[in-house]
Amino acid sequence: MRDLVGGHFGGHPDPSEFGVVVDADHLVTEGVTEFCVFDEAYKLEWDDEKVTVLAHLDHPELDDYPALWVKSYGDGAVCYCSLGHTPEAFENESFRTLLRNAVRWASADNRP
Repeated sequence: MRDLVGGHFGGHPDPSEFGVVVDADHLVTEGVTEFCVFDEAYKLEWDDEKVTVLAHLDHPELDDYPALWVKSYGDGAVCYCSLGHTPEAFENESFRTLLRNAVRWASADNRP
């Protein structure tokens, strides 16, 4: 599973409000800038050489962990997002935009 996803879960503090910082210009992050969300912030282990990190957490209790990455897998593509554990996260327009963009990107025939 780690090979498919590009990393794995390592725990999380209690849900809280924190920032999400967009690191890369990509189809998945199109139209999204830094935003705040109330959610669980995941501590992750990831394969830095196999994934392209698109956004990271700005959380007062955690080190620098990615919130969003993409990678190739066989003939397909994977977009991993560690957000989306609370109703408040799904009320956040920036988060919903990331999800819409990720589905479009992962299902596109013209993916770079």
